[in-house]
Amino acid sequence: MSNNQKHPRCHARTVAEIVQDIRITAAALREIFGIERHVAINKAVCLAEEAYGLEMSAIKPVVYGPVKGVKHMEKSRFEVYLHSVLTEAQIGLLKESLLAGRRIYFYGAEGTGKSMLCSILRHNGFDGVFEPGSVVIGGSDDPIGPFTLPKNPRGVVLLELYGLKKHLDLTEVLGFSRSDIVAWLTA
Repeated sequence: MSNNQKHPRCHARTVAEIVQDIRITAAALREIFGIERHVAINKAVCLAEEAYGLEMSAIKPVVYGPVKGVKHMEKSRFEVYLHSVLTEAQIGLLKESLLAGRRIYFYGAEGTGKSMLCSILRHNGFDGVFEPGSVVIGGSDDPIGPFTLPKNPRGVVLLELYGLKKHLDLTEVLGFSRSDIVAWLTA
């Protein structure tokens, strides 16, 4: 079985996209935790190895270099938070789905940030976001686990969370306002 069959989410990723995800994650870690650049990059590389199921040592030197042709824009606090739980591609899909009014269902292992992200979005008026246990999945004796998907997912955007990189306390969650999210959506 090839690496792409074992880890299908790395199949469509190019090295450049993976490097960009690592750099964005490292920048978010630095901004959120205030850690040194090399520590943030090493942590981001470890997270990418887990998420993509790949050995990253060969591309690690590339991660430290400057990003050609990428303009670094100031990110909102909400966008920095999103980078701590989603990949760049998932953030784009989330943005597109929220703007289109599509229902979004987050799933993934326990502790990846599903409940927190749903709570933030619901608290700010985005009611079309769900996670395992927040909707009726089937009969009352159907087990509901972190990877349980809706029985009829037609028209629902499914986003798997791979790993929460920062836990927020309640005051930080309440600190995100609808205007923060709308500003990110319209940026």
